Amino acid sequence: MRSLALTDNRDILTGLRMAGIEGVLCGNEESLRDEFHRALANDKVGLIILTTRGFYALEEEVIDVKMHRASPLIVTIPEIDGHMDQDFILKYIQESIGIGMKDDAKE
Repeated sequence: MRSLALTDNRDILTGLRMAGIEGVLCGNEESLRDEFHRALANDKVGLIILTTRGFYALEEEVIDVKMHRASPLIVTIPEIDGHMDQDFILKYIQESIGIGMKDDAKE
């Protein structure tokens, strides 16, 4: 199985390539979506790595794949600044099981 990184950040792509992970530099959301679907169609790709920005651009599609397919595994890594949305994990779990977060619950 191959790992594939899809990102719009050249530094992240370079770092992952130095670690032996193949990747594609996606200049816009359309190319990201095209590469994501190309990776899904390739049965040799077992792991797709997205940055948080890429995840949010494809959020509905990523959630659908995670809910209905056993492979590939899709993981999200922080942007180059190292920050992720603080409620990322909580939000992801709630959306995965169909529980929406109310605005007043965040306070």
